Amino acid sequence: MRLIKDDPFATIREMMGTLRIHEDYDQVGWWKIFFVLRKRSLLTRRARFRFARGQR
Repeated sequence: MRLIKDDPFATIREMMGTLRIHEDYDQVGWWKIFFVLRKRSLLTRRARFRFARGQR
């Protein structure tokens, strides 16, 4: 969730790359991030932006 607050307009692929480089999560895949975002209703960039701005 910290990644979304840092950059709400990042794509799933960009989030995956950031996690692999900076957080050293080698096992995080596209589908895992997708399901986490879907579970929290943050699939759209607009929803992630609202979440980052605290209007949720």
